[in-house]
Amino acid sequence: LSKHYRISSDGLVEVYIESVPENTNYMEIKAAYYGRGKFPIETMSYPTKAESPSGNFIQVTTKQTVLSADSTATFEVHATENVDYLFYGVVARGVLVTSAAKRIGGNIGQFQLEMTHAMAPSSNLIVFNVRSDGEVVADSLSFSVSSIFRNSVELKFNKAVEEPAKSVTLNIESGEGSTVYLLSIDKSVVLLKSGNDITQDDVRDVIDSYNSDSEDDDDG
Repeated sequence: LSKHYRISSDGLVEVYIESVPENTNYMEIKAAYYGRGKFPIETMSYPTKAESPSGNFIQVTTKQTVLSADSTATFEVHATENVDYLFYGVVARGVLVTSAAKRIGGNIGQFQLEMTHAMAPSSNLIVFNVRSDGEVVADSLSFSVSSIFRNSVELKFNKAVEEPAKSVTLNIESGEGSTVYLLSIDKSVVLLKSGNDITQDDVRDVIDSYNSDSEDDDDG
């Protein structure tokens, strides 16, 4: 099976593989991105067959590719047997953000989650049910949430270019009651050495590290 896909604006590509033989133990998936470079950027994945003593499984999915804070996301659950109650939890930044139980009463169901800033930039949704024999049948799904910051600030000068010793006006827009700090640095200083400024990318990298650390702990 070989297909070409168009990359969406958020950088995600949805791939659906249908009619997988029941006796499949693992798959080999190769993805290649052909950009402007001379050689493609490639990656490999080897998903293996899930194991269950009873041969029962559940799968959680969502059709929403872009999730943002203060919005509602819908998740669908498919099971190979009827499920009375379904339990789920969302882990973000190494912390359990929310958890609940949902009555399904069948093998197909859905539930909704309110996306919050605490779930940004990425979270793991864990869904499971407990069978009468005590077996825990589970699945998980990683999803990204935008709006990592609760507040935003925008700066804009009234003039793009001005002569030395002339005055310019700086317009600042932010949430009501916000405290904004300003720092003016000569551009030549920045060219010589990077400063100690905290950028949005710095904050995002630190928050992402919590998710990476928790995944490493689970692997161990």
